[in-house]
Amino acid sequence: MMRIPFVSAPLFLIASAMLLTSFVSADPQPGDRISVTVNEQQHRVDISVDGQPFTSYIWPSKLAKPVLYPLRTAKGTIVTRGFPLEQRPGERVDHPHHAGLWLNYESVNGIDFWNNSEAIKPQDAPKMGTIQQRSIVSQGEKVVFADAKDGMLGLRVVRALEAPSDKAEVFTDASGRDTTVAKLDNTGVNGVYLTSEGKKGDAAWGTRGRWCNLSGKTGDEPVTVSILDHPSNPGFPTYWHARGYGLFAANPLGQKVFSNGKEELNLTLEPNQSVTFRYRILITSEIATPESTEAAYKAFVAAYH
Repeated sequence: MMRIPFVSAPLFLIASAMLLTSFVSADPQPGDRISVTVNEQQHRVDISVDGQPFTSYIWPSKLAKPVLYPLRTAKGTIVTRGFPLEQRPGERVDHPHHAGLWLNYESVNGIDFWNNSEAIKPQDAPKMGTIQQRSIVSQGEKVVFADAKDGMLGLRVVRALEAPSDKAEVFTDASGRDTTVAKLDNTGVNGVYLTSEGKKGDAAWGTRGRWCNLSGKTGDEPVTVSILDHPSNPGFPTYWHARGYGLFAANPLGQKVFSNGKEELNLTLEPNQSVTFRYRILITSEIATPESTEAAYKAFVAAYH
């Protein structure tokens, strides 16, 4: 299904399959109400619920990885940013590698699969990895996921679900590349993070938790996007790479940077080993409470114990 240079294909194959089967928009839907339409010529697989589009698995040439894009609530409201695939008024145009929902990592045997995009300078291209949808392959190489900040399961949300910005900021990746995030008009911007450990807003970043909510209103519709981490995952409970500018990511592998050097994982797969990550993403048309999210988390754990 995927050929990934220098990386064990089962990790990304299994995780992508889990993502495609673990999404819940509002209430879970019976299988016969979900349709999957494959169009390989257009590089997409469209998923609909009750005849209404929910998301698409796409691998356009414009991106260096396949993604799920866009994501919608049960009412059809889009919760993922348009850039770099679509231009929408008022949205940010930073971090062109943040498209839809993706699964990749910054350091896989020294190759960066997270930051690759059309914005990469030619001299940096040899350090970048590209994930292409081709076929299922087996790799016999040892694979090391070195502790790094940029990973692993992430999505970029619409402007309304960002936190209000009061100043411009500059973010630097592990290779020293800077990306500026501008201060924008905050009208209608009201997103708030909340973790299972009670960390709220900016305080959620770099902390561990079983789950994390991002709640706010998009127009008149209240929305919560929740990411649930499974106890069987390496690095559980995950660290939250959750930024106010709209990057919402779970990174269980970047323990060194988030703990200021107190912890270190460096997940290593020996030849022919594999690893499975399980996550559930909930998109609900309400401001979810900690109690309701905890109940959903327990149901997720029970389903894959």
